[in-house]
Amino acid sequence: MKFRSQYELGPEMMSFSQDQIKQEPMFFNCEVSYAYEAGGPITRNFINNLDSRYYHGILEMDRPILMNAAMVRAVLSGQKTQTRQPLRPFLSKVIWGDRLWVRETFAYVTCNPTDPGAFQGKDRGITSDHGEFFQVRYAADSQLIDWEPPTFKPSIHMPRWASRITLPLVSVRVERVQDISEADAIADGLRRADFGWTDGTTGYDTVSARDAFRELWDSIYGTWDANPWVWVAEWDKAEVAQG
Repeated sequence: MKFRSQYELGPEMMSFSQDQIKQEPMFFNCEVSYAYEAGGPITRNFINNLDSRYYHGILEMDRPILMNAAMVRAVLSGQKTQTRQPLRPFLSKVIWGDRLWVRETFAYVTCNPTDPGAFQGKDRGITSDHGEFFQVRYAADSQLIDWEPPTFKPSIHMPRWASRITLPLVSVRVERVQDISEADAIADGLRRADFGWTDGTTGYDTVSARDAFRELWDSIYGTWDANPWVWVAEWDKAEVAQG
């Protein structure tokens, strides 16, 4: 999460007086989360009083989100363009224009130095008896190496540089989980199967995408009947790094 410099903003900063700008201890690439929580070096007051026309695009927020293999495949296919999570305090800071980077189950596998996406393991603190160059592989792709089956790592441990999927948000809202419509459930990654609707893990015998979402939600959180408030984020198209 970086605050782009006053120099880069140029004429956009003309909405503030020179005295206002000088009074703010602005530093290039200052971390906004620190500034907001601690009150500096970019002050909480300065951030809170930014005009909304300048707020979007000035603050560049990249936030991680966990996705299982079925969700990742739905995102990559373009079918999944929404996600829902129980409402938590930190989610209230996520706004449209922010970007989610996807953490998924992954592995480092050795490769030739000329292979796509190859990197030197020593640069990342990664070693192997099979070689010094590595690629990132993803469980959602079922990419297996016969002579060195990958040891997959949980998605929570994926570093930012290893993530291949970024989701630029075009909409963020709060609603009750049961407010989800049939169209929303489909946009959340539910698809038609031979005997019902599914996300790839649950709901195969359901009669609608919404019913399949209900089963999926209860399999993860178990709170459908309580109808909790949820955070809903939406994007148009995923940005996928080619490696």
